Formats: sequence, C-alpha cells, structure tokens
Amino acid sequence: MYNILIVDDEKIEREGIRYYIRKYGLPFHVTEAENGKKALSVLQTEKIDILITDIKMPFMDGLQLAAKVRESDRSIKIVILSAYGEFDYAQRALPLQIAHYILKPVEPDEFLDVINRVIRLCEEDRASEVERAKLRELHQKGVKYEKEKLLLDLMYGSGGSESAFTRLEEVGWSRGEAASFRMAMFQTEGKVFDAAGEQMERMVRDSAPWPFDYINMNEYQSVLFIKPDPASDSERQLEDFGKQIQMRLEAQTGAKLSIVFSARIDRLDQIATVYEEMEQAMETRFFIKEPAIFFTGAQAEEETGEDFSPRLNQSLQDISGALRGGDKSMVASRIEKLFLDLQRNPRLSSIYVRYICVEIVNLLYAKRDQADKTRFQQAAERIFKAEHVERLREIVMGAAEEETPVDKDLARKAIEETLRFIHQEYRQDLGIEILAEKVYLSPNYLSRLFKKETGTSIVKYLTAYRLEKACALLRQTNMKIVDISNEVGYSNFSYFCSIFRNYYGMTPATYREGDGW
Repeated sequence: MYNILIVDDEKIEREGIRYYIRKYGLPFHVTEAENGKKALSVLQTEKIDILITDIKMPFMDGLQLAAKVRESDRSIKIVILSAYGEFDYAQRALPLQIAHYILKPVEPDEFLDVINRVIRLCEEDRASEVERAKLRELHQKGVKYEKEKLLLDLMYGSGGSESAFTRLEEVGWSRGEAASFRMAMFQTEGKVFDAAGEQMERMVRDSAPWPFDYINMNEYQSVLFIKPDPASDSERQLEDFGKQIQMRLEAQTGAKLSIVFSARIDRLDQIATVYEEMEQAMETRFFIKEPAIFFTGAQAEEETGEDFSPRLNQSLQDISGALRGGDKSMVASRIEKLFLDLQRNPRLSSIYVRYICVEIVNLLYAKRDQADKTRFQQAAERIFKAEHVERLREIVMGAAEEETPVDKDLARKAIEETLRFIHQEYRQDLGIEILAEKVYLSPNYLSRLFKKETGTSIVKYLTAYRLEKACALLRQTNMKIVDISNEVGYSNFSYFCSIFRNYYGMTPATYREGDGW
C-alpha cells in the first residue's frame, strides 16, 4: 500500500483520478488537496509516496509545490497533471526530478501505464531501503560484537594492548577526559540470561538514563558498562536504576537479581581488576535474604567509637569460650544474643559496632590456615560496607556456620565427585544447587571450594566443558548444529551460538569449516 496525494483546484479532476484508482484496484491510500499551500500542510503531517499535482492552481502552482517538496524530500515520486504542454513548463520541471507527466483530459490507458511505472519506481525504492536496512543492521551487529569481544578480553585481563584501546575508540568508545565510566554486574541464583538476555537488554535500554554497553556473560551473569555524566553521577541515582531493573526482571521472569556497581573507572586497563573486585563483592549475596545492591570502593563511616561495655565484653568472652569447646550451636546462640544486645543499644556508634563484628569474625577464623586469612579480610571489608545491624548479623552468622573446618581429604573427594558428575551429566540442566546436593555441601561453600581447588568457578568450568564437547562433535560428526546444542546441554540454540562465539571468537559453523582447529 502506498500513500498518494492528489492536488488539483478542480474537484471533478480529483474525483476522476480517485475513480480510476478504484476501478483498477490500485494499492493506494488517497489524500486530496485543492492547492499547493494545502498540499504542503498535508506533506508536513503525513508520509506521502506519490504526489500527483496540477500545474496551474491558485496560491501556489504545481511546479512551485514540486520545488518546495524537493527541498526536504528527494524520495517522493512526482507526477505532473496538466493540459499545458508548453516548453517553458517542461524546462522548469527538469531539475525537480519529475517522475512522469499525464496530460488532461486524462485517458484511462495512459493513466494506468504511468501509474504502474511510478509504482515500480516505489517498489524499487522500498527494496533498496530494505537492503540498506539489512546492511546497516549487519554493520551494527558486527560493531556490537567486536566491542563486546574487546571488552571481554579486557575483563579477562588479556586485551590491554594499545591497539585494542585504539580499536575500541574506532567502534565508538571514547577515551577523552569525560570518558570515565562505571561497571554494573547483574547476577541471579537461577538460569535467566540464556533465555532472557535480550529481554534484559531491552529493560536496561528502557530504564537507563545514560549510554551503555551490555554483555551477557553466561546463564547467571551479565555485565553493563555505563557512562553517567560525571556532573550528576551519584550512588542514589544508580541505586534507583538498580531497583527498577530488579522489580521489572522479577515481575517478568520471577528471577531475583543482585547488582554490584563499581566506583568510577578512569582507564580501560583497570577493567580486569574492577571485574575481579565485583565478583568478590557479589559473593556476599549468599548472606543476604533478599536481592541486594552493592557498591565497590565504599568507605566506612567515620565515627568515634566508645569503650567496651561489660556486657559486650562478656558476650565476646562467651563466644570465644564456645569456639574453644567446639560447640557450633552454642557459638550461634551466643552470637544471636550479642546482636540482640547491639540492637537494644542505639547509643553505640556504627563504627564501634562494626569493630565488634570484626573481632567476632577474627575469633571465628583464628584457628584456620593462611589461605583463610584472606577470607577474614574479605569479611571485614563487607562488615565495613554494611548499612545496618541486620546485615552485620547475616555476615557474622554466615562465618559462624562455616567455622568448623572440613577435612582436606573429604574436600578433595567432594571436588572429584563434583567433576565426575559434571562429566557424566553435563547434558542436563545443572545448577550449583544440584551439584551441592550431590556432595552434601552448601552451594556457597562448594563454589568457594571448587574455585580454590580448580582455579575457576563451577559455571565457567561447566561452560568450558560443554563447549569442548561441542567442538568435538563439530569436528567428528555430521550432526546438525542445533542438535549439537541440545546434546551438550543448551536447549536455547541462539544462546549456544552466542556463548560459542564469545568463547572461541567465531560461530559454530565457521569452526566446523576448519577455521578453529
């Protein structure tokens, strides 16, 4: 269907053209105007594909109208309708790219012939525009993919060369004085981003008041690079944005989302360090009942502490005694009692309350090896970033629950069993909760133990193993790629292709052709 505007000061002429359009079933939506000035008003409010105009009209003749149209739109097909065949009119019309002429009185055969030619011109224009749109889309996808690949390399610490920075600039990443940015990490407990990655990106686009780049890391995690205006950048604005995303994702998918925002980043070579800090900060979500929003680099409040009260001193002594006796339930009971005392004493400064919690965590980790001193330091950092007593209680109780060391041989066997289960069942829908249940450990503790033993996270190991199996099937069989996707545990084919490309830098089809091996 095309929009056609008929301009003639004689109503009978306009109605005659309408009649021919109906008679021949031409694919037009018809609009009329009785002179050039009214036609210009229509053109300002409606998209017109074909303009049929008489030459001699009051207020503005057809050639003046055509000239005005050409000032703003080169695509409209203009057909001159007139009984005037003088040379000067034709000469004036030449620069206006007139598509065709129809002489009055209008003959049906001539009208149909001219209009069919104009329709073919419109069809050619539409086909060209469709092709141009496809090329633009392919170009945009290529630029987006290359930018994601460069940023992924920086996150993993392997893309810090000057050539990579230069290429990022070429695909739209500024490195000027105002080019500082933040990162945001989105993480869910269950698989969400394999099926809802594009949905999540649309949510961010609808909600974010700043430019951003979105990267889908895996089924559980996505990362956002955002560029708030330094003059108005604030944690309050980021928190409001994060809460909006949390609510929308839960409403649409039922998934609960935790978010970590980084401090402002001034250099691209800081990305790997910041990403590692954000992953460490994200681990604290285990101790929080509801999805939370964190900020890395937050400073503890500067308040003057108070002397230990006898009651708090006694609580600390009770906790220490319970630890020496090895009574885990008694340790938890004493800690709960201490927090009741803290909540009943609002006169204590927040810095003092945090200091007490650090002392408790120090007692809990006192009997552990050198590697776990790092965990104490991380727990202390989380304590000084906490915003309320309940959050402190969750951190300390979490540490208390893990106070009893696990035998190293049992830990090694648990990891071996986890690896064996992954190798056997990688085709299934495996989550950390399922794996933890198989080896009788908590999901959080299994995650830390697995990373300590293997040097990588469970999700990254499972992804790498599945893709390794996919590569073998691509090399050694003629299976369809969509079937290979299902065979290695990815029911979402487009997500499998995206993960494969991010991991190997090429599509599964390209890999099969021999470019990757």
